[in-house]
Amino acid sequence: MNGKRFGMLAATAGLVAGGLLGINPSAQATSTQCESSSSFSGSGSSYYVLPVHVTGSGFTYTCYMNPGVVTGNGVKALQRTLNACYAQSLTVDGVYGSKTKSALAFAQRVAGLPASAQDGIYGPQTRDAINWVRYNTGVPTTVCLKNVH
Repeated sequence: MNGKRFGMLAATAGLVAGGLLGINPSAQATSTQCESSSSFSGSGSSYYVLPVHVTGSGFTYTCYMNPGVVTGNGVKALQRTLNACYAQSLTVDGVYGSKTKSALAFAQRVAGLPASAQDGIYGPQTRDAINWVRYNTGVPTTVCLKNVH
């Protein structure tokens, strides 16, 4: 392979890694997938359940979910919120499939995220923008709030 061709390949790889070819690098993050969920106390006996990534020392709310990549309790927490706060009719099965992706894209649109972020992929920007269902002693309420973490 000549130097010019190698340089073009290296430049293209850099553009892909940097997200300049329309690929969201945060959506590609595999080390911070939301494979679990954790409850977060609200006021009184209320609490919220958000997707989390389990770390060696606990967990972080800064994580990502992509269709077909992650399954489990993090997805279930998102599906429950989409059903309760955005009138979706998802089966709460923990599978991030095309229906969950479409429902999240709808919630992203309703939350006023820019068109480029209405992609049905979950990450910190979406976490902070969408409403989350509030629970009272295990029972979902009709109250949905933003920025609960």
